[in-house]
Amino acid sequence: MNKVEKKLDVLCLGAAVVDIPLRPVSREVFDIESYPVDNIAMAVGGDAMNESTIISRLGCKTGLMAAIGDDAAGAFILRSCDEDNIDTEGVTIDPNLNTSINIGLVTEDGERTFITNRNGSLWKENIEHVNFDKIKEAKILSLASIFNCPLLDGKTLEKIRMDISPYLGTTWNGSFYNCGAEIKVAYTPFPFFKLYLNINPHKDSDYGYKTCWAAGGSWQVSGGIAVVAEWRTIPEYRMKENRIRGGFRFTCGTLEVTPEISMPTDAPAHTLRMLVSFNYTFEKR
Repeated sequence: MNKVEKKLDVLCLGAAVVDIPLRPVSREVFDIESYPVDNIAMAVGGDAMNESTIISRLGCKTGLMAAIGDDAAGAFILRSCDEDNIDTEGVTIDPNLNTSINIGLVTEDGERTFITNRNGSLWKENIEHVNFDKIKEAKILSLASIFNCPLLDGKTLEKIRMDISPYLGTTWNGSFYNCGAEIKVAYTPFPFFKLYLNINPHKDSDYGYKTCWAAGGSWQVSGGIAVVAEWRTIPEYRMKENRIRGGFRFTCGTLEVTPEISMPTDAPAHTLRMLVSFNYTFEKR
C-alpha cells in the first residue's frame, strides 16, 4: 500500500475499476466474424479513481478509498496509484471480490455503452469497505461514486448524516477572535448506537490555524439517556489539546443536557474538567 506522508488534501471514496475501451465500434459488430479496432488496452477508471488521479496530478496530496479484489486487475489499480503518488491505505483488498473490469464500446461519433460484471467490486462495494478512521486524515472527503455503487444505496446512506456548522466568535472588547467550522459525519448502524467523526478547521487570532478533530460514539441505554464518549483535539478553551471525554446525554423533547468529564492524555491530571453542555433545537411548525 502506498502511504502519502503528509495529511491528505482530498480523500476520494467510491469506485476504482479497470476499463477496456474499444473504438471505433459500429452497431453491426455482430454481423462481422472478426472486428478490428484501433487499440485494445487496459486503463484505470471509476469515479473515485479518476478523481484521485486528476487531483494528484494537479499537485494535491490525494487518497483513494475503494474496494478491489486480490487479483491482477486490482494490482493494476494499485500500481497506477503508486505511479501517481495516490495514498491507498483506504483501499480494501477483499479476497471475496473480483475487481470490476468494464468493456467500453465506443462508436465513431462518441456514443458509448459499457459491459460490466454484475458480480464485480463496483456492484459489491458497501459501507463495510469504508474506513472511517482514515477519513479524519483528509481535509476534504469526496463521495465520488455516491450514485454509482448500488450497495451504497438509500438504505445505507440514510444511516449517514453530515452537518456543517460554521462559527465566528470574539470577546466583548475584541481582545481575540476565533473562527472555523465543524464538519460532522455520523453513522448509525443500529437505532441505539451512533458513531461520528468531527473535523474542525479552526483559526485563533493568537494561536493561528489548526485542523482539529473529534471521534466518538453514543449508546442509547433508555428512551432519554445515552452514554457518550469521545477522543478529541478540538479546543475546549482556545488551545488544541488531546483529551478523552465521557458522560451522559439526557434528552427531553428537543432539549439535550450533557454532563461530561474531560481528561487530558498528554497533560497533568489536575487539568481534569467537569463540563455541562446544553442544546436546544427549534423546530419549524
